[in-house]
Amino acid sequence: IRLLTEGDHLGELSYFYGCQITCSVLSRNYNTLARLIYPRLRMLLTDFPFYKKILQKKAMQYKDAKLN
Repeated sequence: IRLLTEGDHLGELSYFYGCQITCSVLSRNYNTLARLIYPRLRMLLTDFPFYKKILQKKAMQYKDAKLN
C-alpha cells in the first residue's frame, strides 16, 4: 500500500515486463485517471523518448515489500 500523488504512474511495470496488472486503487477524494493502451504507449515513447527513460527510472525504483 502506498500513497500516490499528482504525476505518479500506475501499471508501468506491466508495459516493460509484459505482466498482468494486479492492483487496486482507493481514492481519498475526486480524481481523474486515464488508461493508455499498449499501441498508443509505443507511439508516445517513439515520439518522446525522454519519457521512456523517466518510466524506466521509476520502474527501477519500485520496491515490492512482498519480495523483500
